[in-house]
Amino acid sequence: MITIYWCYTKKVDTKSWNEYNKKEREESMMKVPKYTEEFKKTVIEIYKSGKQSSEIIKEFGISASVFYKWVKKYSQVKMPDGESISVDEIKVLQKRLAALEEENLILKKTLSIFARA
Repeated sequence: MITIYWCYTKKVDTKSWNEYNKKEREESMMKVPKYTEEFKKTVIEIYKSGKQSSEIIKEFGISASVFYKWVKKYSQVKMPDGESISVDEIKVLQKRLAALEEENLILKKTLSIFARA
């Protein structure tokens, strides 16, 4: 169903209006800057060196939400043995642990079934 609205003295077809808005949204999405991994890591190193986050956000023109996502993503967690590991690596290890625990449970159930026989 096509709805027609009156705008000033001209008819406006909503179908073509929606297509116009779609093109405009796509163009505005293209303007979003893409930051390189190196740039992100450099910004986080500056933050870790002691500079305040508000200053970094203003200086580099980054939104606060994007900055804090980078901090979370590129933060290193110190392990008791002195090794450091990133948040992404922790997530990968957690998924691996869950898969191995599931596999272990299946093997235990299989063993109990064969032990009865």
